[in-house]
Amino acid sequence: MTDTTNGHGGFRPAAPANRVRRITYGDDSELAGLVLRIGGLSMGEWLTHTAWEAALPLFAERLIEWNWVDGITGAPVPATPEGVATVDAALLKTVVADWLDRATGVVPLGHRPRAEVASVAAPPAPVGLDPDLEAMMSMTAP
Repeated sequence: MTDTTNGHGGFRPAAPANRVRRITYGDDSELAGLVLRIGGLSMGEWLTHTAWEAALPLFAERLIEWNWVDGITGAPVPATPEGVATVDAALLKTVVADWLDRATGVVPLGHRPRAEVASVAAPPAPVGLDPDLEAMMSMTAP
């Protein structure tokens, strides 16, 4: 068998924070036109940062760039923790939730993506269950 690890002992992906994703919101979103680049998460970070209060500081830290502008002044909002703190909370919660959903490359079944993510393909549309599986699920235990 050929050694494919180049002497490093195994598979070595980029560190999660260095796996940059580009998230783009399409015309059918209230965030139409928003584009951001943001670093990823490790599984441990994802598990411990899914609550809003924990996720927001990490989102602000991993945000690399975005095209968010102030709705009143038209000035660009910096991609910094200070800039993130100035934007509309409801809209930001949507963006942070999308980032968390996609940080692991998994989108919940039946979830209609609000954004396109360049490094993760959207899942296929949900289809009906296999008839045999449906029958098994409908059985009750004795």
